[in-house]
Amino acid sequence: MRILKKGSFFLPIILLVCFLAAGLVICSDYGASADEHIQIEGAHITWRILMRKLGLPYPREFDELPELSEFQNRYYGQAAMLPVTMYEALHDFQTESSTVIYLRHLWSFLQYFLASVLFALMIHARYQNQYLTASSLLLLVLQPRLFGDIFYNDRDLLLISWMLIFLFCFDKMTKKKSLGWSLLSAYSLAIAVNTRIFGLVLLVFPLVTFVFSKENRRPLLFTAVFSLLFFFIISPVTWQNPLTALPNAAEHFLKNQRSLDTQNKASLLFMGKKYLEHEVPWYYLPVYQLISTPVTHLVLAALGVILIIGDCLKMRLPNKDTHRSEWLLYFPMLVMFAVVYLAVILVRPVFYNGWRHFYFLSVPALFFAIRGLVCLFGSGNKLLTAGTGLIILLFAAMNTAWIIRAHPYEIIYLNAAVRSKAAGKFDRDYWLISTPECMRVLNETVPEGDIHVIDIDAIMDYAKIGMSREIQDRFVSEPWQPADTPVPFILYNYTNKQGNEKTFPGYDAFYAVERDGMKIAELFRYNHDDLVDFTVSEETDPGQGTAGKILSFEPSLIGRIEFYRCSGWDMLPSIQFSYTEDGEEWFPIPAGLDSTNGFKFEYPIPARQIRIELPKEYGNLNCDTIYLRAE
Repeated sequence: MRILKKGSFFLPIILLVCFLAAGLVICSDYGASADEHIQIEGAHITWRILMRKLGLPYPREFDELPELSEFQNRYYGQAAMLPVTMYEALHDFQTESSTVIYLRHLWSFLQYFLASVLFALMIHARYQNQYLTASSLLLLVLQPRLFGDIFYNDRDLLLISWMLIFLFCFDKMTKKKSLGWSLLSAYSLAIAVNTRIFGLVLLVFPLVTFVFSKENRRPLLFTAVFSLLFFFIISPVTWQNPLTALPNAAEHFLKNQRSLDTQNKASLLFMGKKYLEHEVPWYYLPVYQLISTPVTHLVLAALGVILIIGDCLKMRLPNKDTHRSEWLLYFPMLVMFAVVYLAVILVRPVFYNGWRHFYFLSVPALFFAIRGLVCLFGSGNKLLTAGTGLIILLFAAMNTAWIIRAHPYEIIYLNAAVRSKAAGKFDRDYWLISTPECMRVLNETVPEGDIHVIDIDAIMDYAKIGMSREIQDRFVSEPWQPADTPVPFILYNYTNKQGNEKTFPGYDAFYAVERDGMKIAELFRYNHDDLVDFTVSEETDPGQGTAGKILSFEPSLIGRIEFYRCSGWDMLPSIQFSYTEDGEEWFPIPAGLDSTNGFKFEYPIPARQIRIELPKEYGNLNCDTIYLRAE
């Protein structure tokens, strides 16, 4: 059949259609991730700047936003996401926040899909082998760690999208040497750098080509000039001082881009240990990239690197255009990869959130793997070619199955070689994708009224913007501190936590988000079932310089006591307890604070009365609500 011949483009089309359909179906599954609120704020600040320059009106509430020079994320450009902001403007910025989140996810995905199409066209134009092109597409799309980020990570994955778009345009420019492709190359390079300053690594391609390809020097000069021009046009952060913008941006990303209140305080979980984000070991990046990249990728990439280095050692630059084109693609990839890794080891930049800031290194790694595929598919050995195809099919089946099973938490992916040993030893859901799911569960659990939740590292305020206004207004985030009444729920995120189990005194776990044996987030509900009824009598002076209360109840095993609505919380550590079984002989109770409101007894106390004593300098024990909990 003609469609199955090597030169056909049938299989890549089928894969691209499937990818597009899948993306459109699951686009709404992720909810609002951790940084999207601030990215939307950055988009609105950018819109305000544009409208001021053009003398056009904008919402007055935008004047309350910080100036760009004071904005934390000022070096994250918004050019690639401008169409979503334009949609908001067409609707007078009255669009429901959940709709804005959906549109941002959709637009991010469509840009990645466009990049995937151009990537497939580029590979197919080079090799005229639909099986190689289809395999390359599978390697690109089925990287589980990156899969979910396609939708909600509108910086690191958006950079990858525009890197691939640039490579397609640049490849066309070097072959056709036309002004049109020079302009498209320049524009895509500018968008990449605007999205993340690390897009500057793409300059290695025009630099290498300029040195080794004389006939391309004129279009390369056009590309350089116009990319610089486009970048300054689309990057408001450069408008005040173009000469210092790029150096300041580089310093910002290499040092610490967090706000002052969180700098050097956040910790990372790496190989079972916690590190401050500016103190991670030098091998942090290579280890993370190795364990979160599929094994098939790694093997093919290793083969590709060996082949590229072999070509370099032979110092071979063939005169044939096809071979030269190959060399001018893979050699810059090797240079980019090596230079970035060397810079990371020497400069030791601040890391947080896994290795997402360096996800762009997956692009050269992908092309290393393609170089390996070219060798295997072009070996002329039918058995080797068939075996390679089978391995790619198994890779696709296994990773597709894993993505379906883990969805929408693809971010926790660790490859099969380390998964069983490394689970729970690395950061998990740092994008807080699990928070919307837990909030939806609470919304269904509590049929009406406000939902009060102790929020421990889940940051519900970030997730709210991806929900309807009605649901947003129901949630009340309570601090983890002494409270007047027990807070009904706790939402706990395991992102950088060691271990896989968490307990809270007085609370029972009732819902967990779990994948691959790793808990990602968990919901706890206050347990009223174990509370013991009692009567209270005051003791103003039991004869030992103390004041307190006696709690009387049916004989029970008591394991815990909790205090609420107290006049002064600083007194809690000074409280002493004793108990009696017969009402006559009293024994001290060894106990320690195990939460902001309660004490846990060292062992279950068989008692019918418990005395609570407080030194007189604290006055009377003024706590309106006391709970006794049976063991």
